[in-house]
Parts: sequence; structure tokens; C-alpha cells
Amino acid sequence: MNQKEARKRRKLLASEAIVGGRGGISEVAKKHGASRNTIRRGIEEMRAENVYLPCRGRRKRCDEEYPWLGEAMEFIVSREQIRLREDVMPDGRTRCVSGRLIQAALGEEYGIHLAVSTIIALANRNGIDRNI
Repeated sequence: MNQKEARKRRKLLASEAIVGGRGGISEVAKKHGASRNTIRRGIEEMRAENVYLPCRGRRKRCDEEYPWLGEAMEFIVSREQIRLREDVMPDGRTRCVSGRLIQAALGEEYGIHLAVSTIIALANRNGIDRNI
């Protein structure tokens, strides 16, 4: 088999493995009796030539999936700011509505469970001031 035919075979095996998704490389290797490294090399060759490789796509951002989430967070923050203003801190430190508090409220009231870092980033992106 010459070099051109070998490259063509690797690309064919690689494209079949990519379409196969997770476990596709092993499946194609068993089916055609090829080495997994041969298939991986074909995938790398395709990437080097900028051949379109299908993927699963990106996951939607939480504010795309729940467009009303920003308003819900604003409501929760404003409600908690009013509640926390009643608790006076004697040493004069500033307080803010914590991400964990927002996380708990979103889970209880709306059934949405997000990471605290996601909630804080979303609050910053929407311009929600958590300080009291």
C-alpha cells in the first residue's frame, strides 16, 4: 500500500470513528482490524488540514436557556437586601447577598440548580449589585 492510499484509508477510518461518537475509535478499530493509533493519526491529519469535524455542539448558557433568570435573580437580591438591612452590623462592615443564598433561593423557588460561580458571573453580567 503506498503512502497516498494509506492516508486515504486513515481518513476514511477517522471519519467513521468521528461519526460513531464516544467509543467510535475502538468500535471502528475492531470492525476493520485497524490500530486505534492509526485512526487517531487520521483524525489528527484531518484536523491539520482543517477538515470540518462534527461535534456535539455547545451547551446553552443558563441565561439563554432561562431568559427570565436575570429578573428572578434581581427579585431575590432586592428581597434579601431589604431583609439584611434590618440586621445591623456593629463594626460597620459592608454586607452583600451571597451567591449561596441566591443559589438556595433559585433552587427552592424555581427549581434551578446552578453553581455559585455561575450565579455570581450571571449577576455581574446582568449588572445586579449584591451589596447592601
